[in-house]
Amino acid sequence: MSADPFERLAAPGTAVEPSAAFGRALRDRVTAALGRPVQNPARPTLTRTDETGGLVTSDQRQNESRRTMVRERAATGLNPYLAVDGAREAIEFYVEVFGAVPVGETYVGDDGRIGHAELMFGDSLVMLADEYPDIDVIGPNRLGGTSVTIRVDVPDAAITEGLAARRGATVTSAVAAAFHGSLSGTFVDPWGHRWIVQTRIEDPSVEELTTRASVDGFALEESGAPAPLTMEPPVTGQSREGHLGYVVIPAPDLAAGIAFFEALFGWEVSEPGSEGGVHLLNANFPGGMVGRELGLTFVTDDLDAAVRRVRELGGLATDADGPDAWRTSACVDDQGFEFTLVQAAPGPYPVGNEL
Repeated sequence: MSADPFERLAAPGTAVEPSAAFGRALRDRVTAALGRPVQNPARPTLTRTDETGGLVTSDQRQNESRRTMVRERAATGLNPYLAVDGAREAIEFYVEVFGAVPVGETYVGDDGRIGHAELMFGDSLVMLADEYPDIDVIGPNRLGGTSVTIRVDVPDAAITEGLAARRGATVTSAVAAAFHGSLSGTFVDPWGHRWIVQTRIEDPSVEELTTRASVDGFALEESGAPAPLTMEPPVTGQSREGHLGYVVIPAPDLAAGIAFFEALFGWEVSEPGSEGGVHLLNANFPGGMVGRELGLTFVTDDLDAAVRRVRELGGLATDADGPDAWRTSACVDDQGFEFTLVQAAPGPYPVGNEL
């Protein structure tokens, strides 16, 4: 009797270490299937029983609805498909830097390479796969560069670009105010793909856009199809006032602190700096660890005004000091809490290796 052809085609069972993003998504799916609330920062508040008798959370319904909408749009729309040499690491990068959400099933070949994966960037679907040179699926690093740029709208372009840089991206254009009314910056990720990150800060009129564009040598022309030339009103990114600029986690035993948070969150750290501390490389906030008390730094648009306000409210604040673009003031509130204020400026937060 001949062998079953499917058995002959079956690949040997080889264990593959899943990515952290896949692990989190799988855990949430299993937890939801067991009828328990998914443990995440925005816990669902509504549940209902689906056709099979299982519990479906409001978040699941919303995610499934959005995924259906995206897939329907993708059927006739345009979706980037990225080739990367190291898809698992790239997925981790896009999840941590952009907040992308893995959706659907990931196809893994018998050689361990990812043949297909999908990520949602807001309401946009991006697909990616490992390189397959034998069928000309090749990433930009192998080709020596890319002619394609992908733009992503984010809540704070400077934070996104700074996080990308700490994760190994190369900043080619630091975040700055652009004539079209956005904070905009460009970087190339470790796999050679070029990204523009953008945060809307104002809604200039057509006349103002025309004037600003002319300074840079551009003229505005109407397209063939009628469309409004003005942008939607800004909803985020108008100010960094009160944003968290940097967090120093106290670690009297630095090695033990690094080991603890590496095991807990998978945090990676930089090489120790001049004061013996390290920067967090893949946390979702700018921060570091050093053997001193907890330190919080908050961003303000006008440091001098903020210093005066601290003093008026009964707190203490040193005179502003440091570079013009990133001056700081050491402060104490009226109950003895110590914190630092830093002057906001376009571009990534200046996280050097001074810790």
